[in-house]
Amino acid sequence: MFDRILVPLDGSPESEKIRHWVVGLAAEFEAVVDLLAIIDPSKVRRPATSEQSGEPDEVLENEFEYARQYLRPQLEWLQGHGVTASFHVASGDPAETIIAQARELDSKLIAMVTHRRSAVMRGVLGSVADGVLHSTGVPIMLARPGENVGFENGAGLPHTVIVPLDGSNFSEAAIPFAEAIAQRASGRVHFVSGIAPNSSYSAYVLADPAVSIDQEEGRPPDSEDYLERVTDRSVQRGVTATFANIRKTAAEAIIDEVGKSGDRLVVMTSHGSSGIKRWLLGSVADKVIRTSEHPVIVIPPEHQQAEYSGDRRRMP
Repeated sequence: MFDRILVPLDGSPESEKIRHWVVGLAAEFEAVVDLLAIIDPSKVRRPATSEQSGEPDEVLENEFEYARQYLRPQLEWLQGHGVTASFHVASGDPAETIIAQARELDSKLIAMVTHRRSAVMRGVLGSVADGVLHSTGVPIMLARPGENVGFENGAGLPHTVIVPLDGSNFSEAAIPFAEAIAQRASGRVHFVSGIAPNSSYSAYVLADPAVSIDQEEGRPPDSEDYLERVTDRSVQRGVTATFANIRKTAAEAIIDEVGKSGDRLVVMTSHGSSGIKRWLLGSVADKVIRTSEHPVIVIPPEHQQAEYSGDRRRMP
């Protein structure tokens, strides 16, 4: 599933914290980790006379060499933790380059932090993460560079994998990913459902006619039964699973559940900037990513077409 993981780094200590979350996944999924540094030519400072002297190529090459020197100890750190890894240096628009590299390397997961810095190699991430999140067809793990630098068991693996559900097939597309991680980590899957926001929130629209909402409660009338059925199916597949039906908005419910301990990971679907934004998906994922200090794996629309019904589903 996650047999190749792309990890963009920008030379900052913040971006390097993603390694602590990646190392456990890489070990359990026997994944190759590709470290990536990006040089944005438009941000490279050049002497005023460089165009006449031919210095631009030399300046750019110096940036490439700086990136290579930076990545070597990062590579050694991963290898020291038993992870098969390599590194790459590329130039171009940061978000576009990450997406292109993921496609070229056939990456199954992109892992990066979300802090905001300038779009050069020494601080390339930040808002670039937004561009990647809303453009890539590859699942992406995003984390804020907070105090948590790994999971509590120290193995880089979560004990609890939280899966937000809204009753739609789209949200259920996250389940196979969550189950695989929980089984590898000897942990559990925890399904979470919250209430729909007030209808005045135009960014959240429940557009699936198969899912009805109780106007008074703001939740599917059979949500408890639905969560029980989903949980039972996971248990039947040998996965430890629990659920919580919370009387809070979707984002609040997710953030509350993930904040209960330091060993939790969220796996959820999102339509990103295109498609229909449901009350649990789309911009709710953005809010969870920006608020939680725990990592969030977002499954893009391409994977949401996978069939999931009872015991019959197409694994990613």
